[in-house]
Amino acid sequence: MERKHVLITGSSRGLGLEFVRQFLGRGAIVHATCRSPSSASALEALKDEFGDKLKIYALDTSVEGSAVGVASQIESLDVLVNNAGIATKHHPVDPIVENDIDELMTVVRTNVGGNIATTNAFLDALRRGSKIVVNLSSDLGSIEKTFQAQSTTVKAGGVSSYRISKAASNMATRIFAAELASENFKVIALSPGWVATDMGASGGRAPPLTPEQSIRGCIDVISKLTSEDNGKFFGFDGANLPW
Repeated sequence: MERKHVLITGSSRGLGLEFVRQFLGRGAIVHATCRSPSSASALEALKDEFGDKLKIYALDTSVEGSAVGVASQIESLDVLVNNAGIATKHHPVDPIVENDIDELMTVVRTNVGGNIATTNAFLDALRRGSKIVVNLSSDLGSIEKTFQAQSTTVKAGGVSSYRISKAASNMATRIFAAELASENFKVIALSPGWVATDMGASGGRAPPLTPEQSIRGCIDVISKLTSEDNGKFFGFDGANLPW
């Protein structure tokens, strides 16, 4: 990833922040975005350490047009990591028989609409670079895995708004991959696994992965992508996941 230009959304904490840290460690030039850079103290600390190799922008993926303003400042981009995402206040339980439709629409707007709008905004910059788009997904977005219990807290089904948004994001990934295949884009869905972040540990759960472990694997996957991987759904360990 030496000297590659990488943009990461939702990068002020959690997995996004770890992406920033590890891409910088591998020699990339990182464009980090978050809703409020002025309060992103961890990003500022990395800026102090890495200087001009880290550029920080305000971008709210839930606001239409927000990505366009950032895209106008970036000439060329090699990798876009659509990491920004949200869940409901009931996460991780959220049974569909009790689903709050307003909350569902908010989650879908950010996790699906935000990814689509952000990708479209940066297409021209990506065309001048390595043409890699990574949509952070989840095993919970796998339709085939819906009947599998994730833990003692998360039974079969459940986590309805988040699952629906990630399944829809997976479809958007496939559509982008199909439409951009002739331009040699590599568009993938990538599950970081079950990670010890604020979201991953919600509900008193104990995820088995640290952010460092997860993102090390994710970047390894991204670094090894070939044209044959366009449109695939990977786990952080490189495994092919079922849609």
